[in-house]
Amino acid sequence: MPVARVSIFTTRLLPAIAMTLGLTCGLGVALTGCAGPSDPSMQFADLAVTPVAGRDLAGSRTTTTRATISQPVALVIPVPFPIAITAPTPRPRFATGDLGAERRDAIVKVGKPYQVAGRWYTPRHEPGYQATGVASWYGADFHGKRTANGEIYNKQRLTAAHPTLPLPSYVSVTNIANGRTVIVRVNDRGPYARGRVIDVSQRAAELLGFIQKGMTQVRVAYVGPAPIGPDDKFEQTFANKQSWAKAATRVPLPPANWSTAITATP
Repeated sequence: MPVARVSIFTTRLLPAIAMTLGLTCGLGVALTGCAGPSDPSMQFADLAVTPVAGRDLAGSRTTTTRATISQPVALVIPVPFPIAITAPTPRPRFATGDLGAERRDAIVKVGKPYQVAGRWYTPRHEPGYQATGVASWYGADFHGKRTANGEIYNKQRLTAAHPTLPLPSYVSVTNIANGRTVIVRVNDRGPYARGRVIDVSQRAAELLGFIQKGMTQVRVAYVGPAPIGPDDKFEQTFANKQSWAKAATRVPLPPANWSTAITATP
């Protein structure tokens, strides 16, 4: 069933109207909560007449994208008059493969404090930043789409999303389970699920060795600002010099139902 998307503001406005008027007749509207991929300004609710199952995209950009509701519960709100809702245009996809084109519209961005799911995040320069927590990854669902600083996401680049670090910047990510470390370019916002500290690209997850598992415990450390132009030699050279790099061959992607299977994990 097609699902229209409306601003989360609507989920507060419509209940207020229904409660104020005390009306129980008319059109019933079911609203289910859903988190946007990575941009905190893109908070939506799904509009449908039945509950809609959510998905935790490995880019829970989750998404990312990234705090996600696995099985939303529909709230039926009676309204006495037709409501015209215009669904926003889906975010377009762009061609990838040309690094210059992918970063043509990139900007340096820190950003203002913002709120997602009741939690406040304050972007800032933090040269001594270090954190330990869960990393997840995101891939095809966001491939070719804009990141928070205007770049085009390419799942084969060594990139990542972080809630507060400046965009773009370099961080090192170490998989505690196997000791592998990569340097990734932070160019997006998220993740917002509790306990997660970073979302990495599909390629970074391949190199770190957790693409099948979906998530892993990592140590993240700020390295420095990243360039705006078409230059990824720093992160690529670092990865190629690792003793395990040749052994980290491409592995099959998880099954289609994998992302749904991990939604219960915070």
